[in-house]
Amino acid sequence: MFDSFNWGAGVIIVNLILSLAIAIVVAIAIILIALEWQHRNRPGNDLELRAVNWEKTPTEPQRLLLKGEFELCNRTKTLEIMVPEVTAKVKLLSDGSLANTRVNTRIIAAHEATTPRADDYWLAYIVKARQLTRFQVIIDIQSPNLKELQSAWVQIRYVTYGPQGRIPKVRHLVIPMQYPDPQIPPTPRPVEGGGQVFPIRTHLLAQLDDPVEVVQRYVMPHAKPGDIVTMGETPLALIQGRFRHPTEVKPGWVAVRICYFFMPTSPPA
Repeated sequence: MFDSFNWGAGVIIVNLILSLAIAIVVAIAIILIALEWQHRNRPGNDLELRAVNWEKTPTEPQRLLLKGEFELCNRTKTLEIMVPEVTAKVKLLSDGSLANTRVNTRIIAAHEATTPRADDYWLAYIVKARQLTRFQVIIDIQSPNLKELQSAWVQIRYVTYGPQGRIPKVRHLVIPMQYPDPQIPPTPRPVEGGGQVFPIRTHLLAQLDDPVEVVQRYVMPHAKPGDIVTMGETPLALIQGRFRHPTEVKPGWVAVRICYFFMPTSPPA
């Protein structure tokens, strides 16, 4: 009878140990899930780069200056974010050759209570919560064929260092240099049902454009009462700042696996 009692007590102890182990594992899992949920819902390195203004100034017959004003805005409520690096890269799009074209790019910081360096070196700066800092980008273009230039593709690359670690980011901007004549009548294309489609040519649209101003400038000279005006999804996304470079797209675990079931050029893929 004593052995039976010992055996029963041993079973109870084992069950208690197993229950305690399971409770510990469940508690650890809950803590890890809570930490992950909290991490995913925190703002992290929420530093937004805004293009305020661009100016084009022809200084000489074969020289053009592009000046852009930018703001780095810390959108978090309590976190500080450091900006240790900012660089600019320019790609010119032209109707002709760019063999004799030279491009020089400068970045001039305008941090509060600091003086920009003469060598244009970017001083690391901490943007406090709900604050911003400014800088200017100057692009000096020298070319014998300025009239052939279509646009300038500007890539602003900057590094944020904050709660999420070191995260490089990039902002793409397109500065148009050629504007089609809005008075040239478009060539209509017939469609089923007796209607016609008039493709309206515009300059290369970007975030500095306004959809209403684009319609007023290019569409209104040809529109008639009753016409339906539509704008493509891609140019509208560019104007609204929803363009994402492929290096910025980070699909999740599920998306990576189901994309094989769609055509490569389809929106889901």
